[in-house]
Formats: sequence, C-alpha cells, structure tokens
Amino acid sequence: MGTTGLLTVRLRRPDDDDFIRDVAHDSFARWSHAPRQSIMAMLHGRSARTLVAEKNDNRLGFAIVTFEALGRPFGPWPRPVIAHLDAIAVQKDARRSGIGQVVLASAETLACEYGAVCMTLNTARANRPALVLFGSCGYQVTLEIPEFYRGRQPAFAMTKLLVE
Repeated sequence: MGTTGLLTVRLRRPDDDDFIRDVAHDSFARWSHAPRQSIMAMLHGRSARTLVAEKNDNRLGFAIVTFEALGRPFGPWPRPVIAHLDAIAVQKDARRSGIGQVVLASAETLACEYGAVCMTLNTARANRPALVLFGSCGYQVTLEIPEFYRGRQPAFAMTKLLVE
C-alpha cells in the first residue's frame, strides 16, 4: 500500500494472523466478549481486505476494511460502493505515535481504489482515543447505537465522505 518514513503498510499475509489476533485481543477485550474469534471472522469475510503496518519487519498495527456495492442510488451516486472499517488497532507499545493515522489513511486509500464513496465505522462511545483519531481524520458521528458492545456499552456510528 505504501511507505511513510520507515513505516510500511501492506496487504495482509497468512503469517500475519497470529499478530492480528493478539493485537485484537489486547485492543478490543474491553469492548468484545471474544475479540480473537471476532477478528478471525472479520479477516475471512467475503469482501474483507486487511492491511498490516510494519517498521523494520516489526508488525505494529492493522486495519480490516469490507465493501458493499449498493444496488440502488445513494445521494448523487447511481450504484456506489460503501467501505466499512471493521477494525483498526495498533500494538500497545506503539500507540499514540501516529501509526493509527497512517493505517487509517492507508485504509481510506484502499477504499478509494475499490471505488468507495465513503467509509463507515463503529466505535465505543467510551473509547476516547479512537474518537479523537477518527474525529481528527474527518469522521462525523452519524448515529448512536445503544447496547452495541460488551457490557451493554453504546457505540457511535461514524462516516467520512471519500469523494467530492
């Protein structure tokens, strides 16, 4: 996908799966009852594309994006593709270093390559670091979803337009 400084973002390989499972567990256990199983289901979704960020052959983060081609008009687009960010996570000791922004930008680039007009995502209302990241990258809260995550925690659905 691309390189920023020494950070490289590429498509997932099968040997990335253990890393993805472990980072998912560490990142999502607060929000999900079974983060490792959930992430594996996401990885193997029919339209899923997964990106992995690495620096000096050390994996640092990932994102999973899925795509849906709408069979009907949506706004000015006759049959648009909608991208959904199923998951994004950075290894604990690499957080708050800008890697999440690079991975998110790479996911948006991938979505545009697939013809997506927007990217949607869900994040826990209490997940302040995620809300700051997504807000700083242009995502808008479009809906609050009650009892979406573990412990009946609410979520925000967020959207970003990728085309003008």
